[in-house]
Amino acid sequence: MTQLTLTSSYTLELRNTPAIVTLLVNWNGSDDTIDCLESLFASDYCNQFVVVVDNGSKDNSLSKLAAWAEGHFSMPPKTDVFRQCVPIAYGRPIPFVRLNLDDAACGRGWDSGVNLFFIDAARNHGFAGGVNIGIRFALANSAIRYVWILNNDTVVAPDCLSRMERRLRDEKEAGMCGSRILFYWQPDRIQVLGGGRFSRWTGTSRLIGNNQSVLSAVDARAIEGSLDHLSGASMLVSRNFIEKAGLMDEGYFLYYEELDWVMRGKNQYRLVYADDAVVYHKEGASIGSSHRRTNRSPLSCFFLVRSRLRFTRKFFPWALPSVFLYSVLVSLRALSQGRYEQAHAAYGALRGLNAKEVLGWTPDG
Repeated sequence: MTQLTLTSSYTLELRNTPAIVTLLVNWNGSDDTIDCLESLFASDYCNQFVVVVDNGSKDNSLSKLAAWAEGHFSMPPKTDVFRQCVPIAYGRPIPFVRLNLDDAACGRGWDSGVNLFFIDAARNHGFAGGVNIGIRFALANSAIRYVWILNNDTVVAPDCLSRMERRLRDEKEAGMCGSRILFYWQPDRIQVLGGGRFSRWTGTSRLIGNNQSVLSAVDARAIEGSLDHLSGASMLVSRNFIEKAGLMDEGYFLYYEELDWVMRGKNQYRLVYADDAVVYHKEGASIGSSHRRTNRSPLSCFFLVRSRLRFTRKFFPWALPSVFLYSVLVSLRALSQGRYEQAHAAYGALRGLNAKEVLGWTPDG
């Protein structure tokens, strides 16, 4: 999306390049979102629209995002990873349109000629709810062929989207494409290669490539063959997949949405993986989620257990006893290790309580 003079060759390239919406959900994380936006506007993909759904932030996020787009918001010094992804800053100001929920639901703003949209969701709809708001808006434009669902606490390589789009387009039976995701603060280590393998008996996933060196040999085709789901941090999804499988299930609020989505579409569409498409992930910045148990916030632990049980009831009810037992054992382990708040949160989820009853937390609190 680098700024270019509109020559006839560029116009032809734009016409022949599928239109893609890159969708970010922001919740009290404007600084991370701005880093991500900086990298997206350095992309070499020429037909990209960026949609940010603000999920009822309390930190004045929308005003900060608008100030950034207008060129009035200065960011702190950047890391080497950021400078690698954004070697040349995109010229600002960047024209944008700010929409409320009614505007977004009606698809208003697509005739404005801009590439950046901020949607004020007014309250916290959860990850799936925020994504669905953005997807409905995206699909209101009949030209959009793909939606890239991307965590807002990521920074992406300039050719990331181009490589994902090419991989998805090359496989006619594919509906979703994942990417190589590295730890932002430890870029020599892999967070996940595409997605993970899922165990029905425990209701948990093992991330492929997790914590391996970036120099490790990778068989991309073998990874594709072993994928049960993609990482929700980076998923390029086709319009056809969305129209047939439907939107994300908002009953989860957090976690397991992407696995649920794959389950509903797996009989019609394949999952593919672009190993050369690189995303750097800061990992769980907004809610304190982490793949390391000891680093998870109590809120993250609560929703992880709650969503695990919900997913199992929905798709593998016969496995519910073993999944429940596994979750009990995880809770007891946290208790034995002195992680009392995590154990309390997990136990509350096992009892079927809500987050307010267990942690005094509400989506808009």
